[in-house]
Amino acid sequence: MRNCSGFTTVEALAVFSLFLMVSVTLLPSFLQIKLEDHQLLIKRQVLSQLHDDLIEIAYGKHQENPEQQNYQETWMGVKVTYTFVKETDLTKGCAKWKYAKQEDHEVCLYAYPAKQ
Repeated sequence: MRNCSGFTTVEALAVFSLFLMVSVTLLPSFLQIKLEDHQLLIKRQVLSQLHDDLIEIAYGKHQENPEQQNYQETWMGVKVTYTFVKETDLTKGCAKWKYAKQEDHEVCLYAYPAKQ
């Protein structure tokens, strides 16, 4: 009698094909999660910068004419445009940018002027 305690080629191919099926199924999900994580990182940074700019405008010298504070910056390869507009007694600050899929995104925050 022969001793057949090792793997046969068919068993090895079956395990390899199972591994490939699992990999092909999970890889797109991992890539999508990584992309979403990058987009959230950019959004958090943009919101933080917009908040800081609005605080500076509300407590600074540009309360009456916040349009002088409009600017663009590039963060992690994404071009972000910050605009500020005086609306009645509020200052509106908006940030616009495009994600990797060329989707336009915009967030706006409002600030009351500081009381002197």
